[in-house]
Amino acid sequence: MSSVMRKICQIVLLMCSDGNGGAIIAWSDLRGEYSDIYAQRINAAGELQWTENGVVISAADYNQQNPVICVDEDGGDYRMDG
Repeated sequence: MSSVMRKICQIVLLMCSDGNGGAIIAWSDLRGEYSDIYAQRINAAGELQWTENGVVISAADYNQQNPVICVDEDGGDYRMDG
């Protein structure tokens, strides 16, 4: 895959409610040599809640795919895996 294509290859795999009117979105991202899992939380006003480019959820060796997101009923605890 070309370096240009690698920079833009992001696939949204999963989105769920955060329990507070916003959402958590997780995706597989080819920023580096292999794909890693990133996530972002967006509040009810559409504002990013975590770092601008998302937070790394899984960056182990080789490709990381198929994220899982669990949110408690109160919107307070999150568990993410890739």
